[in-house]
Amino acid sequence: MYLTIINRGMSLVIAIGYVAIDSAGNGFGAKSFKLSICLFIVLCLIWFGEQMGSFTGYVGRGGNIDVETPGWIVCLFGWVLLIGIPIILYFMNKR
Repeated sequence: MYLTIINRGMSLVIAIGYVAIDSAGNGFGAKSFKLSICLFIVLCLIWFGEQMGSFTGYVGRGGNIDVETPGWIVCLFGWVLLIGIPIILYFMNKR
């Protein structure tokens, strides 16, 4: 219970920080809106990992999910997208 609240709170603060930093220079425009949509998808992975991991069935183009994914793995993937990708991009552009 408390871990869920901590995950949700911290991820929301980080996501709001990303949008605030992005829109600080020139206001909330199309670029910030696109970032918000991407962050919304990542937040869904963190917030609803159990529900998303329990999905099984047909996913299109002949794909079929026949085993449930543990919710903590879905949540961890969301954290990697929220924290890991920006860190990697930062160090790649630092050259």
